[in-house]
Amino acid sequence: MIKFIQNIGEYFSSNYFDEDFTSKVLSKTGYAAEDIKDFNKRVSPLKDKFFRFKQLFIEDKLRTKDKIYESHQFHTALLNALGYDGNHPQYSNLFHLSENEVIPVRHILHRGDKVHLMIMEMQALIKEDDTDPDGLFEQRYNVEDETQNNPPQKYHRTQWDRVFQVPAHLKISPVVINKAISELFLFEPHLRPKYILLLAGNIVYLLEQEKWFRGSYLVFDLEELFTEATANRNANYYALLYFLLSKESLTPESNMVLLDQLDEDSHKSAYEVTKDLKEGIIHAVEALANEALYFQKNVLQEVFDETDDTFEQEIKDDCLNIIYRLLFVFYAESREDLDILPSNDPIYNKGYSLEMLRDLEQVPLYSETSLNGYFFHESLSKLFEVLSSGYREKENGQNKSFKVRHIDSPLFNNAKLHHLHKVKFRNKVWQDIICRLSLSKQQRNRTRGRISYANLGINQLGSVYESLLAYRGFYAEQDYIEVHKADAPNEGTYLVPRMRRDDFQENEILKDSAEHDIITKKGTFVYRLSGRDRQKSASYYTPEVLTRCTVKYTLKPILEKLDKGEMKATELLELKLLEPAMGAAAFHNEMINQLAEAYLTYRQKELNKRVAPDLFKEELQKVKAYIATNNTYGVDLNPTAIELGKLSLWLNVIHKDMETPFFSNRLAVGNAVVGAWLKVYKEKDIAEDLDARGITLARQTKKEWWDIAPRQLEFKPNKEYDKIKHGRKSDEIYHFLLPDKNMVPSAGIKMLKAEYDSESKAVTKWRKDFCEPIKKSELEQLRKICNKVDELLAEFYRFQRSINLQTANRHNIFGALKNSEQAAIDLRSYDEKERLADQRNRHNAPYFKLKMVMDYWCSLWFWDVRDAKDLPNRQQYWQDIAAILELDLNAVDVNEAVKKKAPSIAAGIQPKLFFTGGEQLALGEETDNATVFAEAVVEYANRKDLYDNNQRLDMISQLANKYFSFTHNWNF
Repeated sequence: MIKFIQNIGEYFSSNYFDEDFTSKVLSKTGYAAEDIKDFNKRVSPLKDKFFRFKQLFIEDKLRTKDKIYESHQFHTALLNALGYDGNHPQYSNLFHLSENEVIPVRHILHRGDKVHLMIMEMQALIKEDDTDPDGLFEQRYNVEDETQNNPPQKYHRTQWDRVFQVPAHLKISPVVINKAISELFLFEPHLRPKYILLLAGNIVYLLEQEKWFRGSYLVFDLEELFTEATANRNANYYALLYFLLSKESLTPESNMVLLDQLDEDSHKSAYEVTKDLKEGIIHAVEALANEALYFQKNVLQEVFDETDDTFEQEIKDDCLNIIYRLLFVFYAESREDLDILPSNDPIYNKGYSLEMLRDLEQVPLYSETSLNGYFFHESLSKLFEVLSSGYREKENGQNKSFKVRHIDSPLFNNAKLHHLHKVKFRNKVWQDIICRLSLSKQQRNRTRGRISYANLGINQLGSVYESLLAYRGFYAEQDYIEVHKADAPNEGTYLVPRMRRDDFQENEILKDSAEHDIITKKGTFVYRLSGRDRQKSASYYTPEVLTRCTVKYTLKPILEKLDKGEMKATELLELKLLEPAMGAAAFHNEMINQLAEAYLTYRQKELNKRVAPDLFKEELQKVKAYIATNNTYGVDLNPTAIELGKLSLWLNVIHKDMETPFFSNRLAVGNAVVGAWLKVYKEKDIAEDLDARGITLARQTKKEWWDIAPRQLEFKPNKEYDKIKHGRKSDEIYHFLLPDKNMVPSAGIKMLKAEYDSESKAVTKWRKDFCEPIKKSELEQLRKICNKVDELLAEFYRFQRSINLQTANRHNIFGALKNSEQAAIDLRSYDEKERLADQRNRHNAPYFKLKMVMDYWCSLWFWDVRDAKDLPNRQQYWQDIAAILELDLNAVDVNEAVKKKAPSIAAGIQPKLFFTGGEQLALGEETDNATVFAEAVVEYANRKDLYDNNQRLDMISQLANKYFSFTHNWNF
């Protein structure tokens, strides 16, 4: 392994930066082997120059000023060897951040009209005694107070006088070198460098703009280079240094930068690792499920049918929950900056961490105790308990031991598990799982690479999640074999019953290394793609390059308005993001990332105030968290996708001291193309024609409203939440109350018509009667139902608004909301928030009744022709709807129960992110009334079950659950 290069924070993925790294780099240069020798010769003379410089630095007892100068002279030789014009530094033109602030930059190199590379210098990191020199994050160009009479000898700009001089009227800012680098990387796009080459005598840093802010960079130790190159003269280490740092590589005249090519290959390599991780997760689910069955039957002596569909689904969900826990901990331990787990604490690392168990992943287990004991299980259980409950989190420096802030999330709540909370997993099972999730797949003549979760981006994790979306878990009811396309097992396999063995050729059957059929025994849990489920459910993960491009051009017209001053940056934080097929939240995450960056960029300009460079990443995460928890909406057919999306969003926006994000109903299971909308028809388009006296005309115009597009209602801001302002007029009827000639389409299927002729004819007659123009008396009924719908919408919106206020996450955003402005928010635990949000799903709650009405209308489109006898006639349909709404169509005043029980909610506008004087909602005044209202709805909701004695409503519920009908423009 190369020792003179440190791959800090995995600048390149760990499996890419391996023993073959040199050959990977040299192969990308396009030079022949003979040419490579010439590049070795260009760099090798630096060896003698370096050791003369080091000797002078250590033995001549130089002043700091002279050490800086000698380092500068060596840097000149180094730059010349790398193809730069080292003899002509550009310090005479200091780089201005503002009119009176500068940063010393030695060279600025362009590609086209944009800054591409900056070369900077710092004091050499040569160790002179037992004390390590100040490194990248400690060194300064200057002291804060330049007016003191005796400036420190170590850090004062006068120490650089032999290299560059800063006029008295200018100041170096920021003075801390790593902050200065961050400042440069945050500059205007055309002035912002992609790379910074930072020279520190014996050490060289290569920094890249995006990677810098996630703590990744390369460190080159020149002394170690000369030692390694001398010991292994054929390793081409000098040429490797040249091609990574030279002018020819970093700022070439050609279109492709070598580092970009290497970075692309590194990403591809990381994605190769994710393939291994996908397989590891699938294996882990199967291993956990099989061990759970073993423990429950053999240890707990439980008797049950493991092939029961509900049991299989619950076991699969439990196993995925445990896998999500492991992925979360892997990620948290690899990201020390998040301060979720004390990864730098030796006690935690040795006694609690998952990393400690990773160290045991390949230790042979021989004895009965080591194989079948529970050391791994007890260690993980303790770790999960620490995350769930916290550890000494309220102690502020009173104890030297580590502390862990509890994660208030159902992810680590054992009460959310159906079965696995009582199961213990043996060492051999846990070791196998951790090994599969930690290491790349075993390959011939290659060592297994360690999967780095710090370097595994959200988009890469998303591609792992994709593998879970269309998988089904079940316990095999018979023996199975795996078959595949002839001679192509890597293209995917399918399980078929072993009894069909003779139906396949030998090259179509999956075999082990001994060429024996791989057999899945009866009773084994299998977690695989179910036939064409993925194609049918469109469960595909969108690649990062596509999401980035799509989001960029979606935002372009919005950002152009900001450039023209037609919008304010704060308006970006009021945009709502909706993905109607969200999957694992690929588009959500990309949109959140680009919006957050755009907000900070434009908000800093508006305020003429910059975020401190060392705080930029944290501030960016806070903005992302606000957008994710307040403005992000999503729908997906697959419940697994919703849960994966929540985890993906959480990991993307997580920051220090962040609450567990609560997405409430904003991320929902449903079918985005099936559902009713708040749309209306004019009465004249649906009703019988009447004369001036209100008598039905003998000659009627044809009324086929289903061929006319209904008008969609538009919601407008309104301070009076007791009144719905969606624009429905008194002569308009909701479309989901009306018949349509295309209902029960299954009656038109030829095969069904042939076999169920009488039922098909019954549907034809039903459809004819059902779609007659609306009579005058029926119109009166529809008006009452529409008024009741409006009333329930008002109740629902008041209720939902109060729930949103009580479950909101606290945020503190640069240039916007501060925690002090949210002091009245009634912060609750995650479980309490979940219970509050779930109240809308109680029978007889406004939301439930409205959804039931819309589901009823949708169900008529999916009705099975074989159930024609159960179809409602028109009066039954409206009577059923009235029953759902608890509306007496013959009464004048109906259903005042909730109104009498609950006081009206205090008037106020929807709370905005920004206080502009007089319009911010008084949250403290709202909470008590909102709570009373919520309690009233719950009490009212529990009084009756709508399904009692109504078989038809039960059928409607089953169809709604089957087809996931979703009501779009009011559900959120």
